Amino acid sequence: MAKQCSEDVYTFGVTGVTPCACGGAPNRLNVTVVKCDSTGFSCSHLATTNNNLKSFWFGATANNSKNENFNLKLKIEYTCCCPKFSPTCLREMYKNIPDDKIHCGGTLVNVAEFGTVKLPMGTRHGLGVGGPLGRK
Repeated sequence: MAKQCSEDVYTFGVTGVTPCACGGAPNRLNVTVVKCDSTGFSCSHLATTNNNLKSFWFGATANNSKNENFNLKLKIEYTCCCPKFSPTCLREMYKNIPDDKIHCGGTLVNVAEFGTVKLPMGTRHGLGVGGPLGRK
C-alpha cells in the first residue's frame, strides 16, 4: 500500500521499545525515518528519531509533493552482540509505518506505536540486512 495526500504537508509520529533478543539494550541504536516511492525501491532519508538505546520516539510535519504515492519506513541500525564481541554484531531492519498513522495535513491525530521491537542478535551467519523490502 502507499499513502497519497493532496495537502502540502503530512504529519506522523512513532514510538517503540528496542531490546536485544538476548536481553538488555543494544550497544548502538540509530533509528531513522525514510520516505520511499510507491514501489519501495527508491528511498531517501527524512529524519532521525530521538532514542536512548532502549526506546525511540519522534513526531514531525513534512512537506509533501501533492498526489505523490509514498511509504514511510523506520530504518533501524543497531548493535546487539550475543555473545559479546561476536564478529558481526551490526545489523539493520526496516519496519513499515502504517498508512493510517500518516495524517494528511498539519494535525497529528495518533502515533504509530510499535511497542516492543525485538532486535535479533548478530551472528556469523544471517547478518539480517533486509533492505527496504525485507523484514517487516
